[in-house]
Amino acid sequence: MIAVDTSVLVAAQSVGHVDHRRSSELLLQLQASNRRWGIPIEALVALLQSTTLTLPRITLTDDGSDALSFVHRLVNSPRCSLLLPEGAYPGCDSWRDIMTQRIINICRQNGVSTLFTLEPGDYTDSGLEIRSPECL
Repeated sequence: MIAVDTSVLVAAQSVGHVDHRRSSELLLQLQASNRRWGIPIEALVALLQSTTLTLPRITLTDDGSDALSFVHRLVNSPRCSLLLPEGAYPGCDSWRDIMTQRIINICRQNGVSTLFTLEPGDYTDSGLEIRSPECL
């Protein structure tokens, strides 16, 4: 298995980046290959953080998609795996499950007792009070 880090993801996602072409080509080759490859979950988080924090500097990808669409295409490649710390997210089988668990963990670590969501079913066993946005 091989993996790519945040620097490759940022360069591939940003048209104006000096390494955009070679990073984009690498990802296209990985997506088309039969090789197993992966992206560490923290690299995806860092990509989304960097595109949010540096939005004026980062140009959209060649096809005009945003960072979330870019990530969606990558993680849905047939041979791509999300690389997680061992035992970090037991029972999480999808990107959505992982992100939900991360939200729960962050809330707990920061003393959150109530979480507003449009998707209460995602947080059934979270130990948090789950509320709908219209009932403050």
